[in-house]
Amino acid sequence: MIKTKTQNILLILFIALIITSWVISSHYLNFDSIKFYTLKLVKESNKQQMLTLVILFAIHAIGMIFSLPTKGIFTIVSGALLGVAAGSFVTITGVITGTTLLFYFIKMISQSRFNQYSNARAEHIKVRIKKHPIASVAALRLVLTLPYGPITIISALSQIKYIHFIAGSILGDLPVVLLYSAAGNRLASLARPQDAVSIETILILSVAGIALLSTVLFSKDKKLSGHDAN
Repeated sequence: MIKTKTQNILLILFIALIITSWVISSHYLNFDSIKFYTLKLVKESNKQQMLTLVILFAIHAIGMIFSLPTKGIFTIVSGALLGVAAGSFVTITGVITGTTLLFYFIKMISQSRFNQYSNARAEHIKVRIKKHPIASVAALRLVLTLPYGPITIISALSQIKYIHFIAGSILGDLPVVLLYSAAGNRLASLARPQDAVSIETILILSVAGIALLSTVLFSKDKKLSGHDAN
């Protein structure tokens, strides 16, 4: 009983923090101002690469913990300040660190509650995801229109192993991160973060993700590799 009350309090506090963080970030995260200061810092970042790495790592990690809409913008910034390779590296490591903390936090406070109210349809989806966790997570990450945080929450509630969750996240996220990081080279010409990747590329990645997810959810198990099973 005490454990349940503690979990409820933690959940309420976490939701309140997310809402507050979203409101603050929506007010202060203006792409034009971020672009302006980033372009001014390009030369300075070459002299202070380690400090730049640490700051960007922290920004990516915090953004993932609170499911903030910061990943796209700051992946571009990472590419502009550090180059494609280092920018992609700091993005992936920061994102993985933040999403790991969110993954375990959700498992800690919501697992029993989700199982209690799960219906037959949700149970079927959970079973399919558990059987093919890497493909499931990678597919969801490829759909750029899906927010990052909810995918992490769904994965945590699906009881998949952490190692499978991280592997799927990296596989699905890597092409997206590389594209956005490469866009940092043309930051000055971008009017908005969405211009970093063409509509055609977004459609190709999203269709690939949806097709892979459909295979996971609706095809027979023999059509998928046994290596992806839990």
